[in-house]
Amino acid sequence: MFINKYKTTIVNIIIFLTALVMLIDYHPTKLFTLVLFLIWIFNQNKESNLVIIKDKIAQSAILLFSLFLIGVFWSDDSRNAIKILERESLLLLSPLLVFFVNKNYLKYIVFIIFSVIFISELVFLLEYYNIADFYYREKTIYHYPFIHRMYFTTILAFSIGYTMLKLDLTKYVSITNISLFSFIFLSTYTLFLMGGRSGYINFFVVLFIISLYKLRIKNKINILFLALFLLLSPILFYNLHLSSTFNNRVDKTIESVSNFDIKNQAQQLDSSKRTSLSCRLEFWYHASKIIEQNPFFGVGTGDGVLEMKKLLGDDAYAELKRDCGLNVRRHFNTHNLYINILLMFGVFGLSVLFYFFYLQLSTAKKYKSINMIILIVPTMITMLSQSALFTSHYFISFYSFVLTIIYLEDKTKKTIQSHS
Repeated sequence: MFINKYKTTIVNIIIFLTALVMLIDYHPTKLFTLVLFLIWIFNQNKESNLVIIKDKIAQSAILLFSLFLIGVFWSDDSRNAIKILERESLLLLSPLLVFFVNKNYLKYIVFIIFSVIFISELVFLLEYYNIADFYYREKTIYHYPFIHRMYFTTILAFSIGYTMLKLDLTKYVSITNISLFSFIFLSTYTLFLMGGRSGYINFFVVLFIISLYKLRIKNKINILFLALFLLLSPILFYNLHLSSTFNNRVDKTIESVSNFDIKNQAQQLDSSKRTSLSCRLEFWYHASKIIEQNPFFGVGTGDGVLEMKKLLGDDAYAELKRDCGLNVRRHFNTHNLYINILLMFGVFGLSVLFYFFYLQLSTAKKYKSINMIILIVPTMITMLSQSALFTSHYFISFYSFVLTIIYLEDKTKKTIQSHS
């Protein structure tokens, strides 16, 4: 009775809290997702089912989650499979938001999300310059400040692009534009300082997409965007030519590629030659051997580690895990989502993953949502060197939540425009 009476208020509070905590601690996010799901289950009706069934963004999330669900049934290691499925349940944030979000609150939800990103950047900078000492340093140097840099820099690249698109092109000097300029400037500086290579790539991918979009709409680069690029140029010049962090990351990547023999290293298991890039190539090599034996439906949701141990032997796998930082027991992370999906679900699963992205891209096209594009495309690119949509509670939460919110935001705008 209490739930029914205050259901709308409770749901709105949960959505706001999820926006607040999803990049800080994933445990509350999992709890909030479960609570929303239970409210939907016990209060569903024909209308609620139709809203979700007809929505392509909701469909895409349910489809990918269903892939992990059915993969449990051909997994030998059912315990690990269930744990992985529990993490992937965060994908269900998307259909739940499609049904529950009050369109009038979208701008407040977006404000909370970007406020948390801004605070995270400040925490990192205070730590980096030894101004303050926060708890996350006790975890690992790779938490910036709450999640790994390779996830957070991709999030920053999207955030920079999203903020650029929010600039008011009719008012060159305003409080809003100054605030947005400041966020873009700080985020760009922070992104390059963190050293996440996927973030570097996606920063330029986002700029390229936005430039094409602006040229198509305006047939010329707006003066405001030209000013923005000029303001960013000192940061870009510093990082491309003077920053030791940026140059070290790039130099190590080039050196790893030029000096690496994947077949030889995979056979010798020589830890002295392992780098972050060579580890990835080694993962892909070993995964390909398992994929060759299970090409159509893979090994199942939970059997990546089990099959890798069978292939390499317990000692060799332990050495690979130690040298390459595989600090997880429940899954084998190839650091490539497409290879990971092939490993677990074969060609069938890879087809589902591509359809997942197709549904989202087609929806972005339908609503002319450049905001969705600058999240989806960089994510697809990032997944070539990591598997965050499979391995990271934080990135699954962020992607499902933010993609759905900006989709609803742009859908609402188009609906208003069509009725005006």
